[in-house]
Amino acid sequence: MVMKKTKDTKIGYNWRCLNYLCQKYQTTKSLVFESFFESFKCVRSTLAAMIHLSQDVKIEKVAIFSKLSKNTILKLKNELPIRMRIYFERNPVRLGGQEVIIQCDETMLNHKIKPHRGAHQQSRFVNLSLLIRVSRQRVDMLK
Repeated sequence: MVMKKTKDTKIGYNWRCLNYLCQKYQTTKSLVFESFFESFKCVRSTLAAMIHLSQDVKIEKVAIFSKLSKNTILKLKNELPIRMRIYFERNPVRLGGQEVIIQCDETMLNHKIKPHRGAHQQSRFVNLSLLIRVSRQRVDMLK
């Protein structure tokens, strides 16, 4: 399958089989076929809404920026955690192992700001540290 530019789709691209030995030679499939974006009409607006939602922008402003309805944005906001949960259930994050000590420290400075004390601070500083003990401390091991 090769990604080819087309005029008949909203995205402007399709997958196309160019293997002449294949039974599905010269057939095309949409890029969003069997993906998360298949249930949404406009992929670009959906991506824009996902970016704005990840930055904690209010739903009303996301609707204005991405030009989508509130119902679509609410559907997207409800669907994302479900998809993430399914992904992490299938692919669990495993830390540690035999003779390996891992210590994770997540520091969130400026996270609990009192709203009634002066100006509200929009930005949050998040620091995630990871400490791994390595038995062979060579330069090539630490890269």
